[in-house]
Amino acid sequence: IVPRVEDVNLGNLSSFVSNSIGEALPSFIPMLSGAAGLNVAVQLIPPVRYALAALRIGKLGVSALGAYLPSAFISTGEAASEQKDMAGGTTSTPDPMQALFTGLKAGSLDAITIIPIMKAFSLGGGKVAGPKEIEQVFGVSKDIAKKVIASVPGIVRSGATAAVVEAPTEALQERLFIKDAEKVTGQKMNQEEYESRLLNSFVQGAIGGGAIGTGARITGNIIGNETVDERLKINDLEEGTVV
Repeated sequence: IVPRVEDVNLGNLSSFVSNSIGEALPSFIPMLSGAAGLNVAVQLIPPVRYALAALRIGKLGVSALGAYLPSAFISTGEAASEQKDMAGGTTSTPDPMQALFTGLKAGSLDAITIIPIMKAFSLGGGKVAGPKEIEQVFGVSKDIAKKVIASVPGIVRSGATAAVVEAPTEALQERLFIKDAEKVTGQKMNQEEYESRLLNSFVQGAIGGGAIGTGARITGNIIGNETVDERLKINDLEEGTVV
């Protein structure tokens, strides 16, 4: 495992990328579960649904709130851990209340991040363009080639959007953890270490967010049984082909 982007080279790049995705999953899974769970709960409780409708809070707003709750909990734990490390490895949190406030602030950044992920999950493919290359390279029919190429633009856009949002929010969260811990402990992190942690959180956030955004778009297409243009269902594709 390569923990820092400064140590990456061609030989260990794949290890760094896989590690970045692996580190992103533990935080994204509770957020996605919370977002999906609150959407289901809203549908089962009419008064809540009517109240949110009156406040003009749509599905993405509900998703953001559902993601915020577990994220704030996880972020509070990270803030407490940062305080302990800053204080020299103490076993008790120097200021639990400040850790809670830090977690609540950091969780709001994750709530922003979840929106492009949820949108990617609910969207279909993109615009059909250049299917002939797919047809020639993979030896599939022209109809199948159109369906394959149709999904690519949307998948790329979803991954890129998630990466663009996740990268700066991860860096902002890292800065928040460090700065709040410095205030509580009276300690000051080495500037080189500080800059390195911000850089790494930015890069790893982009990689993790991009991968999860891309996966969400692909999953959304499959679960929704969607295609574009001719609206051919995935189950109707020729047997043995891969989309």
